Amino acid sequence: MTRPALAPALSGLLGAWLPRQRWFPVKTAEFTFEPAGALRLEPAGGAAGAATFEVLLLAVSYPTPGGSRTDIVQVPLSFRPEPLPGAERALIGELPGTRADNAHQWVYDGVHDAAFVAAWLELMRQGGTTPSGNATGHLVESGYRLPSGTGKVKVLSGEQSNSSVVIGSSVVLKMIRRVAAGTHPELEMGAYLTEAGYQHISPLLGAVVRVDGDGESNLLMIAQGYLSNQGDAWEWTQNNLERAVRDEMAHGHSNVEQHAHALLELRDFAGLLGQRLG
Repeated sequence: MTRPALAPALSGLLGAWLPRQRWFPVKTAEFTFEPAGALRLEPAGGAAGAATFEVLLLAVSYPTPGGSRTDIVQVPLSFRPEPLPGAERALIGELPGTRADNAHQWVYDGVHDAAFVAAWLELMRQGGTTPSGNATGHLVESGYRLPSGTGKVKVLSGEQSNSSVVIGSSVVLKMIRRVAAGTHPELEMGAYLTEAGYQHISPLLGAVVRVDGDGESNLLMIAQGYLSNQGDAWEWTQNNLERAVRDEMAHGHSNVEQHAHALLELRDFAGLLGQRLG
């Protein structure tokens, strides 16, 4: 397994940036990390000038009530020779001439870089393998087509443990931030249902899987068809219950019909969910 050495300047940037991310398992300064692997990918079609795209796998160790724990965390990085327009909030920091070519670099969270996303989609489309890091792209056999990753990208803000990027209005790339060895249920179930022609899920279009030093598969990212929605089922249920309670408190018994309507929506939704999931 490739174990790259982190430059002190980059290590310092990551040490300050990581605990501020929603998906990072630690929110305090009580953690250590070391490199557990790295992948490098060239921009699709030679785009993005002299940009360099890397994915670092960091072994993050931190204390828990049950003892010390170590997670493998995926950190996608885009190194740019000039600032990336519109990506100020994704900037991790600057490296002043510390890389091999001694050039000043702006370091970004890669999921906010459209060219970074396009390169990984192209790896899936081509079924290619990264030059380093032993990761391979895969397409799922189905009636769907994986689009190119050109154009604007939008990082969804609601997720706690992963990072999802909407490309255009047709596909979403989900970056698995905490990487684990073995078969990932979202990949296994999504591929099975998509290949079977099941219509009531976002179709799984592709994936990138890495083989670690022990020969175990590690899912790094998946591409799915994007379905515009009102949030997840749990959030929708909570909002509907909150609306029913708020109406009851505001109107007493004068608005029983509206109160009952909110509860009927919940009943109908639960019935439909049962039919869809069998």
